[in-house]
Amino acid sequence: MIVSISPMAGKAKRLRPFCIHKDIYPLVWHSKIVPVCCFNLSEIKDLGCKRFIFVVKPDKQKVIEYLSSFTKEEEALFVCQETSNGLPYALLKTEPFLTSRSVAIFSMPDTIIYPKGCFQRCFDRCSPKYDLLVANFPTKNTFTVPTYGVDQLDGQSVIWGFILFRPIFLEFMRECFKRDKQTILLESENGEPKFKTFLKLARKKLKVLDLVFDNYRYFDIGNGKFIRATQKFLLSL
Repeated sequence: MIVSISPMAGKAKRLRPFCIHKDIYPLVWHSKIVPVCCFNLSEIKDLGCKRFIFVVKPDKQKVIEYLSSFTKEEEALFVCQETSNGLPYALLKTEPFLTSRSVAIFSMPDTIIYPKGCFQRCFDRCSPKYDLLVANFPTKNTFTVPTYGVDQLDGQSVIWGFILFRPIFLEFMRECFKRDKQTILLESENGEPKFKTFLKLARKKLKVLDLVFDNYRYFDIGNGKFIRATQKFLLSL
């Protein structure tokens, strides 16, 4: 069973002083207004995903209302993350809602990947022999502040864009919090553990497939500069 997981409990600090929910930030696409989260979620829907898990904070009522409407034909679960900020904690919040047969897609709702088809290509490569599949994008093709860290793969600088994983990855993350406390603490930022740290540790212990998508562009609307760059690109198509 395919399960989509979207972390939406962030405070959007990079968009301050604007009071806006960046997950549903409106962009113009083919003369229509499209909330940014719809780009990735629509592709995941096309894979046949019937369960969507959204990790939110209680004050994101507008986001919850929109997503409830967007997933009216699917099962939508809203998981509250009030404490323990950061992507690793957001992901661990979803563990009770996965089964041993789940293939989960963890993607960022405020990003766009162009052209379409990247999620399908990753899903086609997903097999029981892998615990974790990481979709990476060359930094030369990304429009983002590399908040989550840059890696070196195949001789080029990349950032991770989204992952596909099986529940064993969450078990591994919990073990990391016990076994690798020092590493996690050293690589944390403002007290929040970096998700990149867990990917690095997983590459040493789990069966991981890293894919690098050279011909795709990765947009993150995390601040005003990249909102403008993303909108300009969409209008050019």
